[in-house]
Amino acid sequence: MSRTVPASDSYTRLNDIESRLAALERQPLPMQFAFHANTVTATSASYATLAGSPSLTVTLGASGDAMVIMAANLGIEDVDDTAYLGLQVDGGSTEDIVWSGATASLIATSGCTVFSLSELFGSPLTPGSHTFTLRQRGSTNGHNFDFSGQALVIWPI
Repeated sequence: MSRTVPASDSYTRLNDIESRLAALERQPLPMQFAFHANTVTATSASYATLAGSPSLTVTLGASGDAMVIMAANLGIEDVDDTAYLGLQVDGGSTEDIVWSGATASLIATSGCTVFSLSELFGSPLTPGSHTFTLRQRGSTNGHNFDFSGQALVIWPI
């Protein structure tokens, strides 16, 4: 014996399935975190990836966007020196990618900055897998710039 399902029941079930799928799509992807406690020293005014620099490979969702948190304790050799922490994405040039100004680089004895990728690039990245790496440099060649307690957090949104 077959049972006929009223059209209104089928519509309700389809709507329920669609709303559940939409709710799943809105769920954030997991946050990822990398930390390096040891002190590493940069001696160049050009960005470099120092041993132990935090790096993450993260899958960005359909928005192509993520919240990024960068933090570090920074040590400088001379009072006129400045230590910079930059972000490299997918092996690109940090100089081309890193933002300029105080909101983008950590310039102090310690600091933390929070931003979204769309703020950094002016638009989101393409959805999919991307590798994010912290890079370091100083303001003066030949001086010591110490970086410790480096943290990188990427949270796809």
